[in-house]
Amino acid sequence: MSLMVWLGLVVTLGSRFGGGAALLRVGLGLALASVTWHVMLGAAAGSVGTRLDARTRLMIQRVSGIAMVALAAALVA
Repeated sequence: MSLMVWLGLVVTLGSRFGGGAALLRVGLGLALASVTWHVMLGAAAGSVGTRLDARTRLMIQRVSGIAMVALAAALVA
């Protein structure tokens, strides 16, 4: 979702970034940043997740699920 927001800003402010090649570089940079972020986030979750007991992981999953439902409800409203 955040990637779409960034791309929307780039399209909206496209003239400030220059022509097609500059917009392509910005788009590729955003995609690369997103991939890097998700790889680092996955590695961190894997590292931390193995150190937590099953009860703690279940609690984190439930809290995360409730937070996602709340965010979805807020976005729908």
